[in-house]
Amino acid sequence: MPADGGARKQRQKISVRRGRIREFLESEVYSRLDPQRLYDHAAHLWKHDSAESLKGGCPWHDSKSGSSFVVTKSNLLWWCAG
Repeated sequence: MPADGGARKQRQKISVRRGRIREFLESEVYSRLDPQRLYDHAAHLWKHDSAESLKGGCPWHDSKSGSSFVVTKSNLLWWCAG
């Protein structure tokens, strides 16, 4: 067996584990997290709550609308639109 054959198998095993961890996180953990409790900074003061996302104030800057910080409920990702 070539010297790199063992390393290749090891990388494949790690890749499979990562896939299983990702599946576990998506099916068992993320679905149980409440974005309003996860993103609980006082600046947020959630103003817009729709089925897909939350919009509130950004903790890093002031905004006129107070809704520049957006969190998607499906994957808990956030961004600042301000």
